[in-house]
Amino acid sequence: MYIFSDIDGTMLDHKYGGIRNSTKEALKTLKENGHYLFVSTGRNFTTANYDFGIEMDGFILSSGSRIIYKNEVIYDNPFPSDLVAEIIKLGKEYNIEINLECAVYCYADKYVMNFLEEFDDTTRAYWKPISEYQNEAVYKILIKGYDKDNFLAFKNKLNSKVQFFDNSFNSNLYDEVQLKENDKGRAIEILANNGLIDLKDTIAIGDGDNDVSMFNVVETSIAMGNAKDRLKAVATYVTSDISEDGYYEMFKKLGYLRKE
Repeated sequence: MYIFSDIDGTMLDHKYGGIRNSTKEALKTLKENGHYLFVSTGRNFTTANYDFGIEMDGFILSSGSRIIYKNEVIYDNPFPSDLVAEIIKLGKEYNIEINLECAVYCYADKYVMNFLEEFDDTTRAYWKPISEYQNEAVYKILIKGYDKDNFLAFKNKLNSKVQFFDNSFNSNLYDEVQLKENDKGRAIEILANNGLIDLKDTIAIGDGDNDVSMFNVVETSIAMGNAKDRLKAVATYVTSDISEDGYYEMFKKLGYLRKE
């Protein structure tokens, strides 16, 4: 099987402070049993490259705008630079904090920088203040608003050019922004179209709004117990919360963790 796993809220438990040991055990057994393991995340590579206990076969990054398979970049589709400039300009106009995710570094405004201070996370080294951004290619954008009317007006200005994913696990008025042609589901289809996976042998597991697209294309989908209701509604299975070892428990229940 080809297994696509989200990070935050699926494998990475922020309250626990990392990848849960039960999840690492599940990944190790899945790998030993011959399954192919992919990270499918909204993060870029440097902030997604956690200690999973095993080597991953591939990474879907920045919600589908980059794909790495066997250490080779096979898809790379950043935002046009003029669109990034427009989003930054509109952010200033509507008092929206803009956070830019590039291939190596991420550039954040006040809210995200303060949020990162709460976690003892090795990936913090790859976050810099937004003032240090130097026109690098941008693969994903996070927006943080403080007024609902301004937030909606900002989004309405861009609806024809981008798509928005609710990221309100962390805060209200906090969205992920991505090009319309980029999402996790399309990234999985790109892998299939390149003959690298077989869609009939795919499993996806996640918890967030940006996981809906991959649930729509894989054969079997698993929503974490802590997942958004919208995701649970389209899932094949719903497992327990991440804090209750939901990742391990579902793969055990499905029989994928038997020693072969």
